[in-house]
Amino acid sequence: MGFWDQLVQTGSAYVKHVTTIRQLLAAPPETRNAKLTEYVRGLSDASFAGFKLLLFNVLSEEKSAQAKTILGMLMRNSDAVRKGEPLTETVASPVEATVSSSPFDADLAFVNQHWVKNPDAEKKRTALVDFLIGIDEPRYQQFMTHLLQMETNQEGNIRAHKANELNSWGRYFEDRMAYFNARQRTGQRDPKFMAGLRELEGGMADIRWVIKSCETFWPVIQQKKQAAATRRAAAAARPNELGVST
Repeated sequence: MGFWDQLVQTGSAYVKHVTTIRQLLAAPPETRNAKLTEYVRGLSDASFAGFKLLLFNVLSEEKSAQAKTILGMLMRNSDAVRKGEPLTETVASPVEATVSSSPFDADLAFVNQHWVKNPDAEKKRTALVDFLIGIDEPRYQQFMTHLLQMETNQEGNIRAHKANELNSWGRYFEDRMAYFNARQRTGQRDPKFMAGLRELEGGMADIRWVIKSCETFWPVIQQKKQAAATRRAAAAARPNELGVST
């Protein structure tokens, strides 16, 4: 699936969404809806929005007709679970999960491990410089491309979360109006919504820190590498020059 090369959500939630979709695609038909229901009911509104976005994009990139049918059913039934509506029947045959880890997935896990939600600025800088010193220009360009994709998708997650704010007290019209009126009257916003927003914005800040730091450190590292190479070449040439002159 081409979409597995794209980020929908940073952090462990994204990895969990990917794993769950793999498992649902491979699950027997008689257990698929139960597994979906259990998973979707445990998601926050922000996480559910990311899960739905991932399903949509995987569906748009999927080539197998059988897998597309299952993914479409998962999208419909995930909405039904959140609304408390009956679920449709599952597709008869499971699909073998063949999604493999991609270079993007590896960079995503690497970024999450070292720089997302890491309060130690010195360790972050040290880890990044050590990484940059050990790679070449093509690898750097690949890494930057992945970082920019993370930023783009995180922007989408934040927009989706903000668009879902009115559902903070429920998805029915009355719930949405009650929340809207309370927000207008008090100027306050739902604590769970705000916590989710702060988490998403924190992830965005971490991603942008890595991007900016790469842009700052990479030219300096390249200059130092070039200077060191020049010194080594000059040192290697001196014995030859001495040999010629004697």
